[in-house]
Amino acid sequence: DRVILKGFVNQDQLLHELSKCDLLYCPYFFSNDDILKMVSSLSFPSKVVTYLALDVPTIYHGPSYSGPYKFLKSNDCAILLTDNEPEKIKNKLRDITKIDKSKMLKNVIETFNKNFEYEVVKANFMKALNLKYDGKKKLKILILRLYFIYLLPSFSKMPFCRPM
Repeated sequence: DRVILKGFVNQDQLLHELSKCDLLYCPYFFSNDDILKMVSSLSFPSKVVTYLALDVPTIYHGPSYSGPYKFLKSNDCAILLTDNEPEKIKNKLRDITKIDKSKMLKNVIETFNKNFEYEVVKANFMKALNLKYDGKKKLKILILRLYFIYLLPSFSKMPFCRPM
């Protein structure tokens, strides 16, 4: 009665459907394997950015050593659930009603604008490529459905890059 399962929703409808939710859930994997822990600490799923863009409160459910956890905690913009024990999960979900939703949404908006707004992404993209944009020539950066390009630092040494 309180949870509606939609089944498969195509990509064109997804953002619209997510924006109508009261709460979004962002699961992330737990692991005891050292390699997977490292992957978890260095990865950042695009789902986090998408959720921030929607201005809807989010529950992050994953380990405290992960990249998404550290980012969301440092910006105080999600409900953080770092346990896999059913009783602790149930207690945390009960505590959701005590959260200051307006403060969290204010933090969500500020965090998105500070880190993922188009001009910020464009500036970071140019910086990662070690390029200077003078504003005179057309600059075209394509961002598809909030998926971002991750660049290795060695790309800035490519011959087509100019120092800033």
